[in-house]
Amino acid sequence: MKQAVIYCLQLSLLFVCLQSCMKKSTWISMDATAGQGILVIEDSIKSFGTVSKNVTKLISTSFDLKNTGQKLIAIQEVVLSCGCLSYNISSKTIKPNETAKLVININPKNQFGCLNQSAIIYPNAESASKTVRIKREITGSIKVNN
Repeated sequence: MKQAVIYCLQLSLLFVCLQSCMKKSTWISMDATAGQGILVIEDSIKSFGTVSKNVTKLISTSFDLKNTGQKLIAIQEVVLSCGCLSYNISSKTIKPNETAKLVININPKNQFGCLNQSAIIYPNAESASKTVRIKREITGSIKVNN
């Protein structure tokens, strides 16, 4: 009987310790993200479908970059996966609950086949980076010189 009481007391103490550790952990976790900017891109993949290789003008698409956090986000860098891509951004700083527009321009010259390219956005926000993707298939005949 005495051992059963001691066992119950040990279990109770263990339960109380675990509860207090979990509460402390949750508090630290909430504090670490409180007051930060959070970059959200809802539609991060755009597909152009099939594009003729005869298209010579730039093709453009845009992405909305929204700050759902509590602090200002600064876009520090945008890294493009291909030299055929260029970009414009409406604002390199995004206030809380506001949106900036990222326009990606694609030069289809000298490209052929299925292409999947990306732009990586590096903000000073909660997440280290966000990636947007552009997909398309360039079709048409290719001349082979013999």
